[in-house]
Amino acid sequence: SKFAITGGSIVLKDKKQQDLSVTVKDINMVLKGVSLISPFSLSLSMNAVYQKMTARISVKGSVDVKEEKTDIKEIKVV
Repeated sequence: SKFAITGGSIVLKDKKQQDLSVTVKDINMVLKGVSLISPFSLSLSMNAVYQKMTARISVKGSVDVKEEKTDIKEIKVV
């Protein structure tokens, strides 16, 4: 089985800090081989925008729900 989020966005605002917000956009996540009893793959990419700075973040790995474990194979921030 497969689960995907394509083109999602989130806005994080800190109400204690004036004008402090981060927008996470272009969220693309794919989970392949989704299972509650065996590991499945995770691929995630997004752009985090703070003021005029943008960071492209990507993560690849696997998730094992039964063992409550995540194995991150690769993280890139550009």
